[in-house]
Amino acid sequence: MTISEEPLVSILMNCYNGEKFLREAIESVMAQTYQNWELIFWNNQSTDQSAEIFKSYDDKRLKYFYAPKHTLLYEAKNFAADKSSGNFIAFLDVDDYWEANKLEKQMNIFSEDTNVAMVYSNYYFKNEIKKTNKIQYKRSLPEGNIVDILLRKYIVALLTMVINRKYFAEKEKLFDPRLHNIGDFDIAIKISAKNKVACIQEPLATYRWHGGNESVSTRERQIKELERWGNEMKLCQEVARYKGFKIFLNDINYLKAM
Repeated sequence: MTISEEPLVSILMNCYNGEKFLREAIESVMAQTYQNWELIFWNNQSTDQSAEIFKSYDDKRLKYFYAPKHTLLYEAKNFAADKSSGNFIAFLDVDDYWEANKLEKQMNIFSEDTNVAMVYSNYYFKNEIKKTNKIQYKRSLPEGNIVDILLRKYIVALLTMVINRKYFAEKEKLFDPRLHNIGDFDIAIKISAKNKVACIQEPLATYRWHGGNESVSTRERQIKELERWGNEMKLCQEVARYKGFKIFLNDINYLKAM
Protein backbone atom coordinates (compact mmCIF):
# COMPACT_ATOMS: atom_id res chain seq x y z
CA MET A 1 0.00 0.00 0.00
CA THR A 2 1.40 3.40 -0.99
CA ILE A 3 1.28 6.44 1.30
CA SER A 4 -1.60 7.95 -0.68
CA GLU A 5 -3.62 4.74 -0.24
CA GLU A 6 -3.21 4.70 3.52
CA PRO A 7 -6.01 6.30 5.61
CA LEU A 8 -5.28 9.88 6.59
CA VAL A 9 -4.65 10.42 10.31
CA SER A 10 -5.38 13.91 11.63
CA ILE A 11 -3.22 14.74 14.64
CA LEU A 12 -4.63 17.48 16.85
CA MET A 13 -2.07 19.59 18.70
CA ASN A 14 -3.49 22.36 20.84
CA CYS A 15 -1.04 24.93 22.11
CA TYR A 16 -1.07 27.67 24.70
CA ASN A 17 2.44 28.90 25.49
CA GLY A 18 4.10 25.56 24.86
CA GLU A 19 7.44 26.66 23.44
CA LYS A 20 9.66 24.76 25.89
CA PHE A 21 9.06 21.24 24.58
CA LEU A 22 7.29 21.99 21.29
CA ARG A 23 10.12 21.02 18.93
CA GLU A 24 10.40 17.55 20.45
CA ALA A 25 6.66 17.01 20.06
CA ILE A 26 6.62 18.13 16.41
CA GLU A 27 9.69 16.12 15.49
CA SER A 28 8.23 12.97 17.01
CA VAL A 29 5.33 13.35 14.58
CA MET A 30 7.59 14.00 11.61
CA ALA A 31 9.59 10.86 12.50
CA GLN A 32 6.55 8.58 12.21
CA THR A 33 7.03 5.50 10.03
CA TYR A 34 3.36 5.88 9.07
CA GLN A 35 3.49 8.95 6.87
CA ASN A 36 -0.04 9.75 5.74
CA TRP A 37 -0.90 12.24 8.45
CA GLU A 38 -1.68 15.91 8.92
CA LEU A 39 -0.80 17.91 12.02
CA ILE A 40 -3.47 20.44 12.97
CA PHE A 41 -1.81 23.03 15.21
CA TRP A 42 -4.37 25.14 17.05
CA ASN A 43 -2.72 28.16 18.66
CA ASN A 44 -5.00 29.13 21.54
CA GLN A 45 -3.62 32.70 21.54
CA SER A 46 -0.13 31.92 22.84
CA THR A 47 2.08 34.85 23.82
CA ASP A 48 5.44 33.03 23.62
CA GLN A 49 7.44 31.76 20.61
CA SER A 50 5.20 28.74 19.91
CA ALA A 51 3.92 30.09 16.59
CA GLU A 52 7.41 30.92 15.33
CA ILE A 53 8.69 27.48 16.29
CA PHE A 54 5.86 25.70 14.49
CA LYS A 55 6.17 27.85 11.36
CA SER A 56 9.90 27.14 11.16
CA TYR A 57 9.13 23.64 9.82
CA ASP A 58 8.65 23.32 6.07
CA ASP A 59 6.20 20.46 5.58
CA LYS A 60 2.80 20.74 3.89
CA ARG A 61 1.37 18.26 6.39
CA LEU A 62 1.84 20.84 9.17
CA LYS A 63 -1.18 23.15 9.27
CA TYR A 64 -1.31 26.24 11.47
CA PHE A 65 -4.45 27.92 12.87
CA TYR A 66 -4.76 30.85 15.26
CA ALA A 67 -7.77 30.92 17.61
CA PRO A 68 -9.98 34.02 17.27
CA LYS A 69 -10.40 33.87 21.06
CA HIS A 70 -8.89 31.90 23.93
CA THR A 71 -11.16 29.00 24.94
CA LEU A 72 -11.32 26.06 27.31
CA LEU A 73 -9.05 23.18 26.36
CA TYR A 74 -11.58 20.75 24.90
CA GLU A 75 -13.51 23.44 23.10
CA ALA A 76 -10.18 24.31 21.48
CA LYS A 77 -9.68 20.65 20.55
CA ASN A 78 -13.08 20.70 18.83
CA PHE A 79 -12.02 23.75 16.81
CA ALA A 80 -8.87 21.88 15.78
CA ALA A 81 -10.95 18.83 14.84
CA ASP A 82 -13.17 21.02 12.64
CA LYS A 83 -10.08 21.90 10.59
CA SER A 84 -9.06 18.26 10.12
CA SER A 85 -9.70 16.00 7.12
CA GLY A 86 -8.71 12.52 8.30
CA ASN A 87 -11.00 9.60 9.01
CA PHE A 88 -8.81 8.85 12.01
CA ILE A 89 -8.01 11.28 14.83
CA ALA A 90 -4.98 11.27 17.14
CA PHE A 91 -3.90 13.68 19.85
CA LEU A 92 -0.57 15.06 21.02
CA ASP A 93 0.04 17.85 23.51
CA VAL A 94 3.00 20.17 23.07
CA ASP A 95 4.93 18.80 26.05
CA ASP A 96 4.59 15.10 25.13
CA TYR A 97 6.03 13.00 22.31
CA TRP A 98 5.57 9.72 20.42
CA GLU A 99 7.64 6.70 19.51
CA ALA A 100 8.38 6.60 15.76
CA ASN A 101 6.25 3.49 15.15
CA LYS A 102 3.18 4.63 17.11
CA LEU A 103 0.80 5.38 14.25
CA GLU A 104 1.99 2.42 12.18
CA LYS A 105 1.26 -0.09 14.93
CA GLN A 106 -2.13 1.42 15.73
CA MET A 107 -3.28 1.79 12.14
CA ASN A 108 -2.38 -1.86 11.52
CA ILE A 109 -4.96 -2.78 14.17
CA PHE A 110 -7.66 -0.78 12.40
CA SER A 111 -6.86 -2.45 9.07
CA GLU A 112 -7.07 -5.90 10.68
CA ASP A 113 -10.36 -5.30 12.52
CA THR A 114 -12.86 -2.79 11.15
CA ASN A 115 -15.02 -3.16 14.28
CA VAL A 116 -12.44 -1.39 16.42
CA ALA A 117 -13.43 2.20 17.26
CA MET A 118 -10.36 3.19 19.27
CA VAL A 119 -6.79 1.96 19.75
CA TYR A 120 -4.76 3.11 22.72
CA SER A 121 -1.44 1.99 24.20
CA ASN A 122 0.77 1.92 27.24
CA TYR A 123 3.10 4.91 27.63
CA TYR A 124 6.14 6.22 29.44
CA PHE A 125 5.78 8.61 32.37
CA LYS A 126 8.67 11.06 32.32
CA ASN A 127 9.20 13.09 35.50
CA GLU A 128 11.22 16.17 34.61
CA ILE A 129 11.71 17.10 38.26
CA LYS A 130 13.03 13.72 39.44
CA LYS A 131 14.66 12.99 36.06
CA THR A 132 12.99 9.58 35.77
CA ASN A 133 11.27 7.87 32.83
CA LYS A 134 9.22 4.75 33.62
CA ILE A 135 6.63 2.58 31.89
CA GLN A 136 3.28 3.67 33.29
CA TYR A 137 1.62 0.23 33.48
CA LYS A 138 3.47 -2.99 34.19
CA ARG A 139 0.41 -5.22 33.90
CA SER A 140 -1.56 -6.14 30.78
CA LEU A 141 -4.05 -3.46 29.70
CA PRO A 142 -7.69 -4.31 28.83
CA GLU A 143 -9.23 -4.64 25.37
CA GLY A 144 -12.70 -5.27 23.96
CA ASN A 145 -15.62 -4.03 26.04
CA ILE A 146 -13.70 -2.08 28.66
CA VAL A 147 -16.14 0.59 29.88
CA ASP A 148 -16.73 -1.04 33.29
CA ILE A 149 -12.97 -1.30 33.82
CA LEU A 150 -12.43 2.37 32.89
CA LEU A 151 -15.15 3.51 35.28
CA ARG A 152 -13.40 1.68 38.11
CA LYS A 153 -9.91 2.90 37.19
CA TYR A 154 -9.23 5.17 34.24
CA ILE A 155 -6.07 4.14 32.41
CA VAL A 156 -6.38 5.52 28.84
CA ALA A 157 -4.11 8.49 28.11
CA LEU A 158 -5.25 10.90 25.41
CA LEU A 159 -1.79 11.07 23.82
CA THR A 160 -2.02 7.33 23.07
CA MET A 161 -5.50 7.34 21.49
CA VAL A 162 -6.34 6.95 17.83
CA ILE A 163 -10.08 7.12 17.10
CA ASN A 164 -11.97 6.01 14.01
CA ARG A 165 -14.14 8.98 13.12
CA LYS A 166 -16.88 6.85 11.57
CA TYR A 167 -18.13 6.00 15.06
CA PHE A 168 -19.27 9.59 15.52
CA ALA A 169 -22.38 11.13 13.97
CA GLU A 170 -21.59 13.44 11.05
CA LYS A 171 -22.04 16.69 12.98
CA GLU A 172 -21.21 15.33 16.44
CA LYS A 173 -18.39 17.09 18.27
CA LEU A 174 -15.53 14.96 19.53
CA PHE A 175 -15.49 16.58 22.97
CA ASP A 176 -17.92 18.18 25.38
CA PRO A 177 -16.91 21.87 25.00
CA ARG A 178 -17.81 22.60 28.63
CA LEU A 179 -14.88 20.48 29.81
CA HIS A 180 -11.37 21.63 30.53
CA ASN A 181 -9.88 18.72 32.48
CA ILE A 182 -11.76 15.48 31.85
CA GLY A 183 -12.52 15.58 28.13
CA ASP A 184 -10.29 12.57 27.42
CA PHE A 185 -12.08 10.55 30.14
CA ASP A 186 -15.47 11.57 28.74
CA ILE A 187 -14.69 10.56 25.17
CA ALA A 188 -13.04 7.27 26.16
CA ILE A 189 -16.03 6.23 28.28
CA LYS A 190 -18.57 7.17 25.60
CA ILE A 191 -16.66 5.31 22.88
CA SER A 192 -16.02 2.20 24.96
CA ALA A 193 -19.64 2.08 26.17
CA LYS A 194 -20.78 1.31 22.62
CA ASN A 195 -17.78 -0.04 20.73
CA LYS A 196 -14.79 -2.35 20.69
CA VAL A 197 -11.48 -0.96 21.94
CA ALA A 198 -8.02 -2.37 21.14
CA CYS A 199 -4.71 -1.81 22.88
CA ILE A 200 -1.02 -1.95 22.01
CA GLN A 201 0.58 -3.24 25.21
CA GLU A 202 3.97 -1.64 24.66
CA PRO A 203 4.52 2.08 25.41
CA LEU A 204 4.17 4.14 22.23
CA ALA A 205 4.27 7.64 23.71
CA THR A 206 5.79 9.65 26.54
CA TYR A 207 3.78 11.79 28.93
CA ARG A 208 5.96 14.49 30.40
CA TRP A 209 5.26 15.65 33.98
CA HIS A 210 6.95 18.90 34.90
CA GLY A 211 4.86 20.30 37.74
CA GLY A 212 3.00 22.79 35.59
CA ASN A 213 0.78 20.40 33.65
CA GLU A 214 -2.81 21.48 33.12
CA SER A 215 -4.28 18.60 35.12
CA VAL A 216 -2.17 19.47 38.18
CA SER A 217 -2.86 23.19 38.31
CA THR A 218 -6.66 22.86 38.11
CA ARG A 219 -7.44 19.92 40.43
CA GLU A 220 -10.48 21.57 42.03
CA ARG A 221 -12.07 22.20 38.64
CA GLN A 222 -11.40 18.58 37.69
CA ILE A 223 -13.37 17.32 40.69
CA LYS A 224 -16.27 19.64 39.86
CA GLU A 225 -16.30 18.42 36.25
CA LEU A 226 -16.26 14.78 37.37
CA GLU A 227 -19.16 15.42 39.75
CA ARG A 228 -21.26 17.08 37.05
CA TRP A 229 -20.37 14.34 34.56
CA GLY A 230 -21.44 11.65 37.05
CA ASN A 231 -24.78 13.34 37.69
CA GLU A 232 -25.49 13.58 33.97
CA MET A 233 -24.47 9.97 33.31
CA LYS A 234 -27.02 8.71 35.84
CA LEU A 235 -29.54 9.15 33.01
CA CYS A 236 -27.41 7.23 30.48
CA GLN A 237 -28.05 3.49 30.82
CA GLU A 238 -25.14 2.64 28.54
CA VAL A 239 -22.91 3.86 31.37
CA ALA A 240 -25.01 3.86 34.56
CA ARG A 241 -25.86 0.14 34.34
CA TYR A 242 -22.30 -0.91 35.15
CA LYS A 243 -21.13 -1.65 38.70
CA GLY A 244 -18.07 0.42 37.91
CA PHE A 245 -20.28 3.52 37.68
CA LYS A 246 -21.30 3.19 41.34
CA ILE A 247 -17.63 2.84 42.26
CA PHE A 248 -16.89 5.96 40.20
CA LEU A 249 -19.54 7.96 42.10
CA ASN A 250 -18.12 6.81 45.43
CA ASP A 251 -14.63 7.84 44.32
CA ILE A 252 -15.91 11.34 43.52
CA ASN A 253 -17.35 11.67 47.01
CA TYR A 254 -13.99 10.59 48.42
CA LEU A 255 -12.13 13.19 46.32
CA LYS A 256 -14.53 15.90 47.50
CA ALA A 257 -13.98 14.92 51.13
CA MET A 258 -10.21 14.96 50.69
